[in-house]
Amino acid sequence: MSTDIVWMDMEVSGYDEETDKILCFACFITDKDANIKSEGPYFAINYPPEVYYTIKSEWYFILKGMGLLDCWDCPKVQPEQAEDLVLNYLKKNVPRKACPIAGESIHMQRPFIKKYMPSVDDYMNLNFVQLVRRYSPDEGPKIITNNRCRDDLLFNINELNFYKGEIKKLCGPKV
Repeated sequence: MSTDIVWMDMEVSGYDEETDKILCFACFITDKDANIKSEGPYFAINYPPEVYYTIKSEWYFILKGMGLLDCWDCPKVQPEQAEDLVLNYLKKNVPRKACPIAGESIHMQRPFIKKYMPSVDDYMNLNFVQLVRRYSPDEGPKIITNNRCRDDLLFNINELNFYKGEIKKLCGPKV
């Protein structure tokens, strides 16, 4: 059984997977010690304009204010390409159903994967690693606040490594 971890993050147009959409997606694979082994797909999904008109007003202003509707710093793909890009990457890098999935909001995003990328969801292990943001801003890695899913994942991986180091300092190297 593989001990790698599949890290996924996305920006979505709201919290309801039945009506909202995945707007941007990123993926990394690390080993069990959270060392990056591979950077996967990072893309924005290029929807027709009418999809953006259906975004709830409160989400529209949040996404617009963060710059997530005007410019993406990643390639754009068509909605029907997204699932295949992710699945092909996973098939080349990890065994089916062997690796947990990780990310800061993966518990909220997994239903979007299930709805919009069902073959990816089927390929993945049911277990996930949920990260919880720390409460002390003066400790640990500097928080990245640009709300870009790729940068969020890199921060999460660095943060996990920081806290693993802190635990080892307290409990010893065998933890």
